[in-house]
Amino acid sequence: MQGLAPWAVMPQLNLIFTKLNIFANPNGWLVLPILAAASQFVTTLLQPQTAPQAEGQGAGTGKMMKYFFPLFSLFICITSNAGFALYWVATNLIAGGQGYALNKYFEAQEKKASNTTIGEGSIK
Repeated sequence: MQGLAPWAVMPQLNLIFTKLNIFANPNGWLVLPILAAASQFVTTLLQPQTAPQAEGQGAGTGKMMKYFFPLFSLFICITSNAGFALYWVATNLIAGGQGYALNKYFEAQEKKASNTTIGEGSIK
């Protein structure tokens, strides 16, 4: 319990209509929230961009979101209980694994399709 004593004096966020206690219920040693943010960042890196981004507004938005979502997940997991942080980490690991496996599968399919030779009389 002595280790949790410093968390009791953490500040409040004064919002316009309410006050938000950041560490109203401490979430342990913050291991799970940090893992949630790290796994969110890695999952975001593994996800492919669906369309090439044009120069201008769209280019900065994707880059900003890559860093905003991990910080957002860190904040949410710090202010929630440890079960939610564990759920967030597990979900990120599953989504990252699925994304990686699907990327490898479709890259292999594209490589196989590009290596096929086009014979005379075939339409491609």
